[in-house]
Amino acid sequence: MTRFSAASGRLFAIVPLLAFATGCTGKYKELLAERDNQIQALKTEKAALEGDVEKLRGNEDVLQRQISAEKSRADGLNGQVGRLQQDLQKPAPGRATAGSEEGDLEKTLGSGIDVQRRKEGIALILPASVTFASGSADLTKTGQGNLKKIGDLLRARYRSRGVSVDGHTDTQPIRKSKYGTNWRLSTERALSVAQYLEKGCGIDPKRLRVVGHGQFQPIASNTSANGQQANRRVEVLILN
Repeated sequence: MTRFSAASGRLFAIVPLLAFATGCTGKYKELLAERDNQIQALKTEKAALEGDVEKLRGNEDVLQRQISAEKSRADGLNGQVGRLQQDLQKPAPGRATAGSEEGDLEKTLGSGIDVQRRKEGIALILPASVTFASGSADLTKTGQGNLKKIGDLLRARYRSRGVSVDGHTDTQPIRKSKYGTNWRLSTERALSVAQYLEKGCGIDPKRLRVVGHGQFQPIASNTSANGQQANRRVEVLILN
């Protein structure tokens, strides 16, 4: 009986210890579970951050490509600006400029004769308003005077060059002229100029050719009086 009592006492002493140990184990498991949850949350957050980083890297690549494209576009625009600035410093195509051959000719010939550089050669432009009577192919005194200056020039400086005499008109229909059409009027005026260069200025007719263009090669708009006046002309083209 004494032994049993002693054993029972020891057993009763162990039971609280087991209960305490069981309680500790439960709390430990709870701590482990909480830690696992925290670890999982951190992993999830890490994965999300890594995804954000990849997105930012992708956006950076896109931005770099955009920057590169814009830089190339800016370089292209800078090149265009440079070319435009150079073009602005150049004389207008065909116009006589000081120091050029055309400028020298314009100075030599004086007012009333416009000088332009063309692909085919040098054009000496005689306005019809001072070269001919209205609707006529008869040369005025002013026209004859201008042609004498051109004849002197052809003999002195361009002796070996061919010469094309081209007549032009505006688009206004012929009403008070015996020539009937602008094409014929332009041809007759060019012929009058060529014949004067031959007979009045001593230019070899073998050097001359005559062309009538009518209204089909305007240099200005025919919708205005000034444009029509500019289109009525004869061009003495000193061929290259």
